[in-house]
Amino acid sequence: MLSEREVHAAEAVPGRAAESLADLGGQVPAGARRGETLAVPVGTRAVHWPDLVVVLPGGRFAAVEVELTAKPVAALRAILRAYK
Repeated sequence: MLSEREVHAAEAVPGRAAESLADLGGQVPAGARRGETLAVPVGTRAVHWPDLVVVLPGGRFAAVEVELTAKPVAALRAILRAYK
């Protein structure tokens, strides 16, 4: 698992996010050695990082979102669409 704080720290250094994913035993996406790997684009200028990243059986990753405050439905939909 990677927490949001660990995700941000990994994204700050090129290639570190891919290394962190590999350390978890997951399948690192092609091209993940460059730039942001765990952030997803939301809107035209914003990105979103998951609250938690877990490795699923078979080496796939899942992003976990925990919402403690209400967000507009459109914002939640945009975040979830970006994870597809």
